Amino acid sequence: MNYQLPKDLLESWLTALRSDKYDQTTGFLCELDYGYCAIGVLAKDYYGIPESKLDNEGDINEVAEMTDSYLPNSLGKHGFQNWITNMNDEEGMCFDEIADNIEEHVEAI
Repeated sequence: MNYQLPKDLLESWLTALRSDKYDQTTGFLCELDYGYCAIGVLAKDYYGIPESKLDNEGDINEVAEMTDSYLPNSLGKHGFQNWITNMNDEEGMCFDEIADNIEEHVEAI
């Protein structure tokens, strides 16, 4: 599986995932008392979507619609989202491991 994302988005996301700035959670983009999932980190760090909009939400597309945020086509594909969510929620990978996998399988364009 290979995906493409804009270079600035990809670099920003990988940096944020590896930064230790975010605690990790599962099942939601953000749980204010616990942390963020990998896609929630992207939504907060790169898109600047407020925590209040991410809290207890599970779908980045719904949040993007609520906030009029633009998502690149690759991010909007369910296969990509499922892959990221699976690493975060099902496989229990830490953010560093997720970042390594993204770096290996996502091309910067």
